[in-house]
Formats: sequence, structure tokens, C-alpha cells
Amino acid sequence: KADKLSVQPYLIRILRRFVNLMLLLSVGLGNFVWADTFCSGTTHKPGKPPINSIQGIPVAECESLVDFYNRTGGTNWLNNAGWNQTKTPCSWYGVTCEGGHVTEIRLRDNKLSGNLPNLSLPNLKILYLLNNQLTGSIPDLSNSQNLVWIVLEGNQLTGSIPDFNLKNLASINLTCNQLSGSIPSFSKATSLKTIYLQLNKLSGKIPNFSTFDLSKADEEYVSFNYNCGLIADDQGTILNSRVAWKDINPTCIDCNAIVGISTTECQDLVKLYDSTDGTNWINRANWKLTNTPCSWFGITCAGGHVQKIELTGNGLRGSLPNLTLPYLEWLGLDNNQLTGSLPNFNLPYLKALGVGGTNQLTGTIPNLNLPNLQFLALDKNKLTGSIPNFNFPNL
Repeated sequence: KADKLSVQPYLIRILRRFVNLMLLLSVGLGNFVWADTFCSGTTHKPGKPPINSIQGIPVAECESLVDFYNRTGGTNWLNNAGWNQTKTPCSWYGVTCEGGHVTEIRLRDNKLSGNLPNLSLPNLKILYLLNNQLTGSIPDLSNSQNLVWIVLEGNQLTGSIPDFNLKNLASINLTCNQLSGSIPSFSKATSLKTIYLQLNKLSGKIPNFSTFDLSKADEEYVSFNYNCGLIADDQGTILNSRVAWKDINPTCIDCNAIVGISTTECQDLVKLYDSTDGTNWINRANWKLTNTPCSWFGITCAGGHVQKIELTGNGLRGSLPNLTLPYLEWLGLDNNQLTGSLPNFNLPYLKALGVGGTNQLTGTIPNLNLPNLQFLALDKNKLTGSIPNFNFPNL
């Protein structure tokens, strides 16, 4: 009996530790919702009442929505009102239902991230996810056979475009992503009327879309602009005055064949673009797409040389290269997301250098040799060490 009594406190301590561990795990997993248990009503979030049953749509469609929420960072969306909180998915922000099924998902500018899952929503007609941060490849969406309108413009999707087997699909908008490879024929999407694929990395020849009734669209129905490497195809069977197939796809930039500045200055601009994630700049108009660098957004030229680069607040990220533009007078790169060290520029005519604001440059400040500098902004970076004894007579 004495032995049994001595063991009891030990067992109680073990039991308490086990209970505490379970509480910690429940808090750690609190933001993740298991689709099958949530939708069937067998679980709930800590601190919230259990949801007995889903109303308005089938459990399978609820599970697909919860999976979509989990895979696209739902807890960090700008607006996730109702999602995984109520038993009425048709009231969740951005969701529309008809006849007991999900018919629309509209979540533009809502900070979705991660990979888009292959939704299992058989009555879904509209998938509208404009201007988010979705990555990875596009699923074929074959489990949503009633899709009519797909808008994934302004994300960071990569890989090739699926040859959608969606007979009701009327409009596809994949503009401003990083899609590559050839354009599929869309031969199984027999209702297709509008195709927007501009500002990607597509290559190869534009398929012959003459079998589609594209001519009935009320607006310019096809656009492949600015896909460096795409071969425009004059398809006379569907051409009309609104579409100029041969003029909308410039050839890839060749600094040996540019106009207005030297080859070496062109190469410096391309180096700046590539080093600072140019494909994701807020405005990258004409960069690496025309043979006239002086027409590229933010570039000003004079006398056959680059004189000014103004890309303040334009979404530049990554390391700043050591530019050697001999006649550059203005370099404005404030309020971007530049990282790494500040190069020791050799820019004899530079008058203004701005790399402050929201940038996060690190390391020490080089003893810049910029004899004509009149303005310098390095504020709010993460620079360390002492400030050099600059020799800027005009500052």
C-alpha cells in the first residue's frame, strides 16, 4: 500500500505534463483547419463553439473551399470573413452560391499566396483571383467543368499553360505572370471567346484559333503582347481591324542591335533589371522588349547616353549591381526592397543618389568617389560602421 501511494504523485505529474503538451499542440495547430472534420462538424477552432453541420452546399464542396483556404494562406488574407468560422460557406467573403452549389469565387487584391489547388467545385462558373501572390503552376481545373471565366492576372504563376478541357470556358486572363512554354491550342475549350496572355514568358508559335468564334467578342479578344520569344502568326481567317498579330510581340532584346545608347550602357540597364527582379516591378514598360532603351520606363537619355534612372517605389528587390554609366546624373531608387551592400559606384557625373526609404541595404558605406554629387539619401537602411569622410565639394 505504501508503494502504491508513493507512485501516485509521480503518475499525477506525468498526467499533468501530458495535458499541457496537448494544450500546446492545440494552440499550435489552431490556425490550420482540417477540411474533412470541419465540414462534417466534428471539430472546431479553440475558443469557438463547435459547428454541427455545413449548410447550403454539399460537404465535398465545403472541403474543397477549406483546402483552397489552407493552401493559399487564408489566415493572412486581407479579408477572410466567415471562412472556416461559420457553418454557411455561401456567406464566406468572396463566395457566391446558387441552387445549393458554389458558383463564384471572387478574391481580387486579397493577398492570396501559395499554390492554387485543383478545385472540386462542379458548378463553379467564375474564378476571379486578380492581383494576388499565387505561385507555382496552374492546375487543369478539370474538376470544375462549368467554369466560364478564369482570371488569374497579376500573380506570380510559373510553368506552362494547361490545355483546359473545359467546354464552357469563354474567357481566360493570365496576364502579368511568369508563364513559359508554348500556348496550347485550347481545342477542347470550344466556347472560348477571349484570351489574354500578355506580359508572360511564352515562346513558340501562336496556335491557329480560326476554329473559335472569336469574332463575336465585343472587345479586342486576343492579346499576347510582350511575350519575348513568341512568334506572331498572321492568321487571316480570324483577323480584323482590331487585332494586329504581327505588331504585338517584339523580339528579345539584343544590346548589340539597340538604338540610342551604346551596347555597354544597354548591358548595364539589363543587369540592373535582372538583378532587381525586373519581371515583378510595378512598372516595367518596354524593359528588354524594345530596341530603344531610352523609351524604357524610368530612363531618360541625352546626347546618346543614359542621363537619369528614376525607379522610386517601383518594387525593385535584390542586390544593386555596380553600374558604370559614364554620364549618369540621377539615380533614384528610394522606397524599394533592395538588399545587400551599396556598390562603390564610379559615376563621375552623378549629382543625385537616392537609395533610402524602405530599402534594407547592409554592410558599411563605401567611400564613394562621386565628385559632382549634390544629393545623397541612405536613410532607413541597415548600414553599419562609421560614416566615411566623403569628398563631395558640391553636396
